[in-house]
Amino acid sequence: MTTSLLDGVTVVELGDRLAAGACGSLLAQFGATVFCVERDATATGGKWAHRAQFVAGKERLSVHPGRAGDMTLLADLIGRAHCVLTSTDADAPWPDPIKAAIGRVPVRCDLSAFGRS
Repeated sequence: MTTSLLDGVTVVELGDRLAAGACGSLLAQFGATVFCVERDATATGGKWAHRAQFVAGKERLSVHPGRAGDMTLLADLIGRAHCVLTSTDADAPWPDPIKAAIGRVPVRCDLSAFGRS
């Protein structure tokens, strides 16, 4: 049995930009377990529909920011992750417990179009 370069690495993909989806796809191809977190379509108006091509090879998790149980599950998942992919210039804000969990992850990749300023 062969092992992949990123076997055992857990990545949580939260970013709304296509770049976050592409980055998550590359990490999945190298063997990472990537969780593509999609905000519930009722919360976003179906915003994630255009990213269908970027979820292949990933675990999908649909969460609603207004549901406490969903946020607890997401915070726990982020707490076990090695890396989180965000795109803070495009992402809708997450509740404070999720922001705090993201801040404790060893590697955070913020994929943006033009940076923060």
